[in-house]
This record gives sequence, C-alpha cells and structure tokens, in this order.
Amino acid sequence: MAATIGSQGFIESDWDIKEHDWGGKCFFFLPYSSLLAKIIGHGKKIEQIRFEVRKNGYKTLNNMILFEHSTFKGKVMVEIEKQDKYDDQVITFDEGSIVDTLVHIGSISSVGKVITRLTERVSNKRAKPPRSIYYWLVSGVGSDKTVVFAIS
Repeated sequence: MAATIGSQGFIESDWDIKEHDWGGKCFFFLPYSSLLAKIIGHGKKIEQIRFEVRKNGYKTLNNMILFEHSTFKGKVMVEIEKQDKYDDQVITFDEGSIVDTLVHIGSISSVGKVITRLTERVSNKRAKPPRSIYYWLVSGVGSDKTVVFAIS
C-alpha cells in the first residue's frame, strides 16, 4: 500500500527501488559548498535557487530540490521546463540517462548507508558506478525521509 505523505503528494512507492528515464529533463542549478558531505547553508541555498529560478523566468515542474552528494563542492538543482536556449546554469540530461532511486527513512546524517547501497546496486546492474548521486530532502512529511538518486 502506497503511503501519501504531506502536501507535496509524496508517494513512497513511486521512489523506492525504482528506475526513471531522465533523458531530456532540464534542471536549473547553483553551486554550493559542503564540508565532508555536509551542506553549508542548506536553507539559504533553497531560498536562493527559488529566487534565481523566478528571476530568470523559468517554470519549475515539481517541488523537488536536489542536492548533489559531494565532499566539498556540489550542485543544488530543481527541474524546469525544457529550454530551447543555452544557459550555463541549466543541465539537460542526455537520452539514455537512467536514474535509480531509493527512499531513506531516518535522519540525513544516516543517509550515507543508503548512498553506498544504491551505488553498489547500480554498479552491479550497469557494470559501472553512477555518474553522480543526488538526494531530495522530502519536507513536511512528519518524519525524516530522503530520496537518493543515482544517475547513470
């Protein structure tokens, strides 16, 4: 049975142990700094990316704000409508970009185990490690939930 969580309409079964085709999806991003994979100024980055998306006239497609799992520098990004123009702050995923996901229930400080498990799963399945790992801190759910994304 799928559990609907919070006002975002988060349905755990849509994300846990799933594979998604991200070919052609566009994301607006901003760089951020981290210290040993802990984001510096997490809340400010969320406010900043929302402001920059509006300022630049982009339309977001959902409420997901993704953070790249990175030791020192990463990207925070949000999905936007497909763009016909070039913008150096927009990533468009190539055709064939596959994303595997897992849902983590618990504090963000313990998400490392899920990242390791998903990385191993993707490496075994595709015979190479993921290109990058992102995570979405699902807010307003009453408990700590994180969706981890492995991009191949």
